[in-house]
Amino acid sequence: MLASFRGMPQFDWMLDIIDKLKKKYKVKGTDKTILLFDSNIDLQGIDRFKELFGYIVNEQPIKVTYSPFHKSPYETIIHPYYLKQYNNRWYLLGLACEYNTISVFPLDRILDIEPTDIQFIKDNLIIDPDDYFYDVIGVTIPKERYLEKVVLRFSEHRYPYVIAKPIHPSQQKNDSNRTVTLNLLLNRELTATILSFGKDVEVLEPQSFKDEITTILKECCKNYGLLKNDCKSSL
Repeated sequence: MLASFRGMPQFDWMLDIIDKLKKKYKVKGTDKTILLFDSNIDLQGIDRFKELFGYIVNEQPIKVTYSPFHKSPYETIIHPYYLKQYNNRWYLLGLACEYNTISVFPLDRILDIEPTDIQFIKDNLIIDPDDYFYDVIGVTIPKERYLEKVVLRFSEHRYPYVIAKPIHPSQQKNDSNRTVTLNLLLNRELTATILSFGKDVEVLEPQSFKDEITTILKECCKNYGLLKNDCKSSL
Protein backbone atom coordinates (compact mmCIF):
# COMPACT_ATOMS: atom_id res chain seq x y z
CA MET A 1 0.00 0.00 0.00
CA LEU A 2 2.80 2.42 0.90
CA ALA A 3 4.52 1.68 -2.40
CA SER A 4 1.48 3.07 -4.20
CA PHE A 5 2.60 6.55 -3.11
CA ARG A 6 5.65 6.38 -5.38
CA GLY A 7 6.13 9.46 -7.49
CA MET A 8 4.71 11.86 -4.93
CA PRO A 9 7.57 14.27 -4.05
CA GLN A 10 6.34 14.77 -0.50
CA PHE A 11 6.46 11.00 0.08
CA ASP A 12 10.02 10.42 -1.16
CA TRP A 13 11.16 10.14 2.44
CA MET A 14 9.08 6.95 2.77
CA LEU A 15 11.16 5.04 0.24
CA ASP A 16 13.72 4.05 2.86
CA ILE A 17 10.94 2.82 5.15
CA ILE A 18 9.40 0.79 2.33
CA ASP A 19 12.75 -0.86 1.51
CA LYS A 20 13.30 -1.78 5.17
CA LEU A 21 9.82 -3.25 5.46
CA LYS A 22 10.38 -5.34 2.31
CA LYS A 23 13.62 -6.76 3.69
CA LYS A 24 12.32 -7.43 7.20
CA TYR A 25 9.04 -9.07 6.21
CA LYS A 26 10.27 -10.48 2.87
CA VAL A 27 7.32 -9.08 0.95
CA LYS A 28 7.25 -8.41 -2.75
CA GLY A 29 6.22 -4.96 -3.87
CA THR A 30 4.23 -4.00 -6.90
CA ASP A 31 5.04 -1.65 -9.75
CA LYS A 32 1.39 -1.13 -10.49
CA THR A 33 0.08 2.40 -9.89
CA ILE A 34 -3.36 2.42 -8.31
CA LEU A 35 -3.41 5.84 -6.63
CA LEU A 36 -3.42 8.96 -8.78
CA PHE A 37 -2.85 12.27 -7.02
CA ASP A 38 -3.41 15.79 -8.27
CA SER A 39 0.10 17.10 -7.70
CA ASN A 40 2.63 19.36 -9.36
CA ILE A 41 5.79 17.28 -9.78
CA ASP A 42 7.70 20.33 -11.09
CA LEU A 43 6.89 22.47 -8.04
CA GLN A 44 9.97 24.34 -6.88
CA GLY A 45 11.02 23.89 -3.27
CA ILE A 46 9.38 20.49 -2.80
CA ASP A 47 12.85 19.02 -2.28
CA ARG A 48 12.95 20.90 1.03
CA PHE A 49 9.94 18.99 2.36
CA LYS A 50 11.96 16.24 4.05
CA GLU A 51 14.40 18.74 5.58
CA LEU A 52 11.64 20.94 6.99
CA PHE A 53 9.74 17.89 8.23
CA GLY A 54 12.80 16.94 10.28
CA TYR A 55 13.21 20.41 11.74
CA ILE A 56 9.56 20.46 12.82
CA VAL A 57 9.72 17.03 14.45
CA ASN A 58 12.97 17.88 16.24
CA GLU A 59 11.73 21.35 17.28
CA GLN A 60 14.69 23.02 15.62
CA PRO A 61 14.58 26.81 14.95
CA ILE A 62 15.82 27.71 11.49
CA LYS A 63 17.12 30.73 9.60
CA VAL A 64 15.33 31.03 6.29
CA THR A 65 16.29 33.09 3.27
CA TYR A 66 12.97 34.02 1.74
CA SER A 67 12.36 35.63 -1.65
CA PRO A 68 8.90 37.21 -1.99
CA PHE A 69 7.60 38.12 -5.41
CA HIS A 70 8.67 41.59 -6.62
CA LYS A 71 10.82 42.19 -3.51
CA SER A 72 14.40 41.54 -2.48
CA PRO A 73 15.22 38.33 -0.56
CA TYR A 74 15.59 38.63 3.19
CA GLU A 75 16.53 36.42 6.15
CA THR A 76 14.28 35.63 9.10
CA ILE A 77 14.35 33.26 12.07
CA ILE A 78 11.44 30.83 12.17
CA HIS A 79 10.26 28.36 14.78
CA PRO A 80 8.67 25.80 12.39
CA TYR A 81 5.38 24.18 13.42
CA TYR A 82 3.49 22.79 10.43
CA LEU A 83 3.57 21.98 6.72
CA LYS A 84 0.31 22.61 4.90
CA GLN A 85 -0.71 21.94 1.32
CA TYR A 86 -3.20 24.01 -0.62
CA ASN A 87 -3.89 24.03 -4.35
CA ASN A 88 -0.87 21.80 -5.13
CA ARG A 89 1.47 24.14 -3.26
CA TRP A 90 3.20 23.47 0.07
CA TYR A 91 3.57 26.06 2.83
CA LEU A 92 5.66 26.29 6.00
CA LEU A 93 3.86 27.68 9.04
CA GLY A 94 5.78 28.91 12.02
CA LEU A 95 6.52 31.70 14.44
CA ALA A 96 8.56 34.33 12.62
CA CYS A 97 10.72 36.18 15.16
CA GLU A 98 10.80 39.23 12.91
CA TYR A 99 7.02 39.68 13.22
CA ASN A 100 6.40 37.80 16.49
CA THR A 101 3.41 36.12 14.91
CA ILE A 102 2.49 33.07 12.85
CA SER A 103 3.68 33.52 9.28
CA VAL A 104 3.17 31.41 6.17
CA PHE A 105 6.01 30.77 3.72
CA PRO A 106 5.47 28.94 0.41
CA LEU A 107 8.25 26.42 -0.07
CA ASP A 108 8.92 27.52 -3.64
CA ARG A 109 9.99 30.98 -2.38
CA ILE A 110 12.48 29.66 0.18
CA LEU A 111 16.05 30.01 -1.12
CA ASP A 112 18.03 28.61 1.80
CA ILE A 113 17.54 26.99 5.21
CA GLU A 114 19.99 26.46 8.05
CA PRO A 115 19.52 25.51 11.71
CA THR A 116 20.16 28.03 14.47
CA ASP A 117 21.26 27.50 18.08
CA ILE A 118 18.52 29.56 19.75
CA GLN A 119 15.96 27.95 22.05
CA PHE A 120 12.84 26.62 20.38
CA ILE A 121 9.56 28.39 21.18
CA LYS A 122 6.71 25.91 21.31
CA ASP A 123 3.45 26.61 19.52
CA ASN A 124 0.91 28.34 21.72
CA LEU A 125 -0.82 30.24 18.91
CA ILE A 126 -2.08 27.60 16.48
CA ILE A 127 -2.28 24.58 18.84
CA ASP A 128 -4.91 22.86 16.66
CA PRO A 129 -4.24 23.58 12.96
CA ASP A 130 -7.62 22.21 11.86
CA ASP A 131 -9.35 24.70 14.15
CA TYR A 132 -6.93 27.51 13.22
CA PHE A 133 -7.75 27.23 9.52
CA TYR A 134 -11.40 26.23 9.86
CA ASP A 135 -12.74 29.70 9.05
CA VAL A 136 -10.77 30.21 5.83
CA ILE A 137 -10.19 28.69 2.43
CA GLY A 138 -6.48 28.17 1.83
CA VAL A 139 -3.72 29.52 4.09
CA THR A 140 -4.22 33.29 4.31
CA ILE A 141 -5.53 34.51 7.67
CA PRO A 142 -6.72 38.16 7.49
CA LYS A 143 -5.45 40.50 10.21
CA GLU A 144 -9.01 41.52 11.03
CA ARG A 145 -10.49 38.17 11.96
CA TYR A 146 -14.26 38.50 11.79
CA LEU A 147 -16.63 36.10 10.09
CA GLU A 148 -18.68 37.17 7.10
CA LYS A 149 -21.88 35.67 5.80
CA VAL A 150 -21.35 34.98 2.10
CA VAL A 151 -24.36 34.10 -0.04
CA LEU A 152 -23.80 32.72 -3.55
CA ARG A 153 -26.29 31.82 -6.26
CA PHE A 154 -25.25 29.23 -8.84
CA SER A 155 -26.47 28.34 -12.29
CA GLU A 156 -28.74 25.34 -12.65
CA HIS A 157 -26.07 23.05 -14.10
CA ARG A 158 -23.29 24.08 -11.64
CA TYR A 159 -25.35 23.97 -8.44
CA PRO A 160 -25.31 20.13 -8.06
CA TYR A 161 -21.51 20.09 -8.30
CA VAL A 162 -21.16 22.72 -5.56
CA ILE A 163 -23.47 20.68 -3.33
CA ALA A 164 -21.53 17.48 -4.03
CA LYS A 165 -18.20 19.25 -3.34
CA PRO A 166 -18.80 22.00 -0.75
CA ILE A 167 -16.71 25.14 -1.01
CA HIS A 168 -16.27 25.32 2.78
CA PRO A 169 -17.33 23.19 5.79
CA SER A 170 -19.77 25.91 6.90
CA GLN A 171 -21.72 25.65 3.64
CA GLN A 172 -25.52 25.58 3.91
CA LYS A 173 -27.71 25.04 0.86
CA ASN A 174 -31.09 26.30 -0.31
CA ASP A 175 -32.35 24.20 -3.20
CA SER A 176 -35.34 26.41 -3.95
CA ASN A 177 -33.20 29.30 -5.22
CA ARG A 178 -29.89 27.43 -5.82
CA THR A 179 -27.97 29.40 -3.21
CA VAL A 180 -25.33 28.40 -0.71
CA THR A 181 -24.39 30.31 2.43
CA LEU A 182 -20.88 30.33 3.85
CA ASN A 183 -19.62 31.72 7.16
CA LEU A 184 -15.91 32.41 6.90
CA LEU A 185 -13.14 34.98 6.74
CA LEU A 186 -12.74 36.78 3.42
CA ASN A 187 -9.32 36.25 1.86
CA ARG A 188 -7.70 36.09 -1.56
CA GLU A 189 -8.17 32.31 -1.83
CA LEU A 190 -11.93 32.76 -1.48
CA THR A 191 -11.84 35.42 -4.20
CA ALA A 192 -9.91 33.10 -6.50
CA THR A 193 -12.37 30.27 -5.79
CA ILE A 194 -15.38 32.43 -6.68
CA LEU A 195 -13.74 33.67 -9.88
CA SER A 196 -13.00 30.07 -10.89
CA PHE A 197 -16.76 29.47 -11.29
CA GLY A 198 -16.94 32.14 -14.01
CA LYS A 199 -20.45 33.00 -15.16
CA ASP A 200 -21.98 30.17 -13.11
CA VAL A 201 -21.98 32.10 -9.84
CA GLU A 202 -23.39 35.38 -8.55
CA VAL A 203 -22.34 36.92 -5.24
CA LEU A 204 -25.43 38.14 -3.36
CA GLU A 205 -23.88 39.00 0.01
CA PRO A 206 -22.02 40.82 1.43
CA GLN A 207 -22.14 43.90 -0.75
CA SER A 208 -18.45 44.69 -0.20
CA PHE A 209 -17.43 41.27 -1.51
CA LYS A 210 -19.85 41.57 -4.42
CA ASP A 211 -18.27 44.93 -5.31
CA GLU A 212 -14.80 43.39 -5.17
CA ILE A 213 -15.74 40.60 -7.58
CA THR A 214 -17.52 43.10 -9.86
CA THR A 215 -14.42 45.30 -10.03
CA ILE A 216 -12.21 42.33 -10.92
CA LEU A 217 -14.58 41.18 -13.67
CA LYS A 218 -14.68 44.69 -15.15
CA GLU A 219 -10.89 44.69 -15.27
CA CYS A 220 -11.00 41.30 -17.00
CA CYS A 221 -13.34 42.67 -19.63
CA LYS A 222 -11.05 45.65 -20.19
CA ASN A 223 -8.16 43.27 -20.82
CA TYR A 224 -10.13 41.78 -23.72
CA GLY A 225 -11.41 45.14 -24.97
CA LEU A 226 -15.01 44.17 -24.28
CA LEU A 227 -16.05 47.20 -22.28
CA LYS A 228 -16.16 50.78 -23.48
CA ASN A 229 -18.04 53.88 -22.49
CA ASP A 230 -19.06 53.01 -18.94
CA CYS A 231 -19.39 49.25 -19.29
CA LYS A 232 -21.41 49.20 -22.52
CA SER A 233 -20.54 46.25 -24.68
CA SER A 234 -18.39 47.05 -27.69
CA LEU A 235 -19.76 44.06 -29.58
